[in-house]
Amino acid sequence: MATDLLKCFRTFRDDPRKVSFSLSCGKDSAVMLDLASKFLDLSKHRFFYMSFYQEVLPYKRKYLCALERKYGITIDIHENPVRYGLKQSELFRKIMEQDGTQLIGIGYKIYDSLQRRAILNCSEENGIAINFPFFAPLRDWKNRQVMAYAKSHRLALSPEYSFDGVNSEFDEFCGMRAVVLRHMISEEDYQCAIRQDPRVEVDYERFKNDPECIALTKGADR
Repeated sequence: MATDLLKCFRTFRDDPRKVSFSLSCGKDSAVMLDLASKFLDLSKHRFFYMSFYQEVLPYKRKYLCALERKYGITIDIHENPVRYGLKQSELFRKIMEQDGTQLIGIGYKIYDSLQRRAILNCSEENGIAINFPFFAPLRDWKNRQVMAYAKSHRLALSPEYSFDGVNSEFDEFCGMRAVVLRHMISEEDYQCAIRQDPRVEVDYERFKNDPECIALTKGADR
């Protein structure tokens, strides 16, 4: 019997609890938000983005603004504590207190990792984790199903997905991602990143002639 991928949304639809949805610029968040707009009253819930950089890179801000226009929502910006070696759980708690919500809506899937499997394996049928304040409506989805939904519903995804060899969005741009940033996004984004993290420029110079990076960015300059 096929898994009902929409069961979490269907069973949560009449739940009185309010959710603060954590939106990245990734495919899972895009699908989660689109489905939420079909099953839930978005005006009852809140939305936020955790930025790795204190100043959100221009292409990410444009993408978030496009989501706000499309769904009629406001997306609050918070700096991601992971950048400073801190846990996200404390920020999640503060966001719920600030928003007056009881749950964090998050695009976790059982198949993402062993850690997420451990969190979600014992979740309720509506996608709410037993020991965590997480609403994970994509719990039973697989990556291919997420991408198929995004394609069939013509969802706009972050620019990283537009090029061969990249199958996810990036939080930060150290290492080879420094080359990806400069060639696949824009000079404006690159300059915004190096102002906040000089390592990006160092890594760009280090990897710009790497054959793997050259192959990845060939023809991708904008």
